[in-house]
Amino acid sequence: MRILDRYIVREVSRHAFLGLVVFTFVFLVPRLVRVMEIYVRHVGSGAQILELFLCIFPGVFVFTVPMATLIGVLLGLGRMSADSEIIALTSLGIGRRRILFPVGVLALVGALLTLLMTTWVGPGALRTLHSAEAELIGSQISFQVQPRVFDERFPKKVLYVNDVSASGTQWHGVFVADTQGEGGSQVTLADRAIV
Repeated sequence: MRILDRYIVREVSRHAFLGLVVFTFVFLVPRLVRVMEIYVRHVGSGAQILELFLCIFPGVFVFTVPMATLIGVLLGLGRMSADSEIIALTSLGIGRRRILFPVGVLALVGALLTLLMTTWVGPGALRTLHSAEAELIGSQISFQVQPRVFDERFPKKVLYVNDVSASGTQWHGVFVADTQGEGGSQVTLADRAIV
C-alpha cells in the first residue's frame, strides 16, 4: 500500500504546489509594491530589503497554504476520478477510506503549517517588518522633514520643525508630541536639534 500512498500524495501535492505558487504570486504582488516604495524612498542595504521581502511571506502563506491544499485535493482527486483510477482501485477491494487517508494526512500537514504561520511565524515577521520599516524611515527622516508641517509618519508621534538648515542636519524650533503614554500626551520642545 505504500506505492498507492506515494502515488496519491504525488498527484495531490503536484497540484497543491502549483496552486501555492500561483496564489502566492497573486497575493504577493500588492505587498511587493509597498516594499518597492520603501526601497525607492529610503535607501537601504540589500540585507534590509531582503529582510523586508522575507517578512512578507508568512502573512501571504496564511492565506495561500489552505487554498493550495484545497486546490491540490480537488484537482488531484478530480484527475484520478476522470481517468477512472478511483473506480479501478475500489474494484480491486481498496476502500475509499484507504484512498482518502493520504489526502487527510496532507490536509493535516497544511492545517498545521497554517496554524504555525498564524500563531508563531506571522506575528514575529510582522514585528520585524514594522521595525525594519521604521528604521529605514528614521534613517532618512532628516532629508524628508518639511519645515512648518506637522509630520505624523511615526507611530504615535507627531513631529513639527519650524526651520530646517540647507544640509538637513540642523532643525530649529522642534516640537515632538508622544501620544502613546497612558497619562496623556508627552510634549518635548527644543530650540535646536542636530540630526
